[in-house]
Amino acid sequence: MGRQPVESTFAMLSSANRTGRWRAKGVTQATALLGACTIDLREAEIEGDRLLVKASAVLGSIHIVVSENTDVDLTGTALLGSIKDGRKSSERENGGPEVRVEGFALCGSVTVAHTPVQDERDEEQTSIDEVAASVAQERPTLHHGTAPDGTTTVLFSDIEGFTAMNDRLGDHQAFEVLKAHNQVVRDQVDAFGGFEVKSQGDGFMVAFSSARQAVLCAIAIQKALSAQTDEPVKVRMGLHTGEAIKDADDFFGRNVIFAARIADEAQGGEILVSSLVKELTESGGEFEFENGREVALKGLSGTGKVYSVEWGGPGAP
Repeated sequence: MGRQPVESTFAMLSSANRTGRWRAKGVTQATALLGACTIDLREAEIEGDRLLVKASAVLGSIHIVVSENTDVDLTGTALLGSIKDGRKSSERENGGPEVRVEGFALCGSVTVAHTPVQDERDEEQTSIDEVAASVAQERPTLHHGTAPDGTTTVLFSDIEGFTAMNDRLGDHQAFEVLKAHNQVVRDQVDAFGGFEVKSQGDGFMVAFSSARQAVLCAIAIQKALSAQTDEPVKVRMGLHTGEAIKDADDFFGRNVIFAARIADEAQGGEILVSSLVKELTESGGEFEFENGREVALKGLSGTGKVYSVEWGGPGAP
């Protein structure tokens, strides 16, 4: 029996590549949720004279590869994302199947091109990514971490290199390190009026009604962890503020992921904040920020400006 036509390709917190010789007929669906899909049609066996590719990228990316003589009709909708035609100009031969791509990009990207791209998401997903994905699906209530004006400041954190630490120390000792780290985080979150939204392994998402309290809490966590004399733990932190009440869909779809991606950009021992958090907290002169830097935040289109907070320890600017 020959290969059956592929009806769907799905990537969630991972990558999914449809390459080489595979069959497609009528309609094939590609979905990337916090992940990346490659749909390579150059060697695909397309039945009939027309193929519809429905590509939906939500906080992820879909890359569709076609040969230079393939006729492609690209349409779609992008919300805080992008739909791009990256093909080189060339004369296309008649007679081959026509490909229609209907793209939808929500804080993500759909691209049609003649060449594949190196998948940036082959690397292991972080605890921050896992926590952010869970929260985006569960959409928990954030009333305890919301200011009267409806805004919430989100803090994400995890331990840099925890998987390697676990391999080096062994499960039992690594668990003790994790338990001590988690207790430090929770003690400081309580002390500064934060609300623990989600924790998974070494990853935390915490909500604050005050951007100032969120930054103070992040600094306190870093100082408490740096004072420990046992196994050194370096924590990455990212903070961003958004409107949780006025537009919950945008908050969980954009702002939560934005904060998570900022944390992913941080080094161990570093606190990174968005330009909005800096703007909300710098007027009192209580915090010092290094000069901002533009970074590409994975899964989101364009770049964002982030600032590192001075706290006086290893990893701080």
